[in-house]
Amino acid sequence: MKEYRVGLDIDGCVLQTYEPFLKETNKRHGTNFKFSDMTSYGVDKIVGITVEELIDIFASIDDRDSPLCDPNCPKVIDNLRSEGYIIELVTAHIPHKTMLFDPLLEALDNYKINYDLITFVDNRSNTVKGQMASLFDYMLDDAPHHIMEMGVYTKAILYDAPYNVNVDIPSVWARVPNWTRLEQLLLDDVK
Repeated sequence: MKEYRVGLDIDGCVLQTYEPFLKETNKRHGTNFKFSDMTSYGVDKIVGITVEELIDIFASIDDRDSPLCDPNCPKVIDNLRSEGYIIELVTAHIPHKTMLFDPLLEALDNYKINYDLITFVDNRSNTVKGQMASLFDYMLDDAPHHIMEMGVYTKAILYDAPYNVNVDIPSVWARVPNWTRLEQLLLDDVK
């Protein structure tokens, strides 16, 4: 049986990190932004903050406060792994002080997200994430600009979010609204 490698972006595909980000942003600025208000990828422009503050807010949030993007995520990952898929989580997260106590890893563990590998990529370069996609048979991401770069190297899959629903993608790539559809897509594609 051929092994298929699947790269899964963490932020916006596995964990909904925008919720604690918006909670902290609203607290700091007395605003009331919701995830549904994020209708374009430049969240800093939508909420009216600098890129530096955006980075500061993301660095200050505790990943353990991030809900799953879809409650079916752990089950789908386990199902794919039982079918022989190799699951690698990919993130532009800046690792915390030590990997051993990293809240991101704790959040993944708390949600029982089982994976084969996790890779932290340089968050200052979108190209790195795009080129890294060449390691995978499939790559799931919520960022339209990452999908455009990844599609050169692999079968790119865009995970629906308010900031990408109006983005057109080439017909050779896919778009999924949830993890159940992702599982169907991956299992059907290799039959």
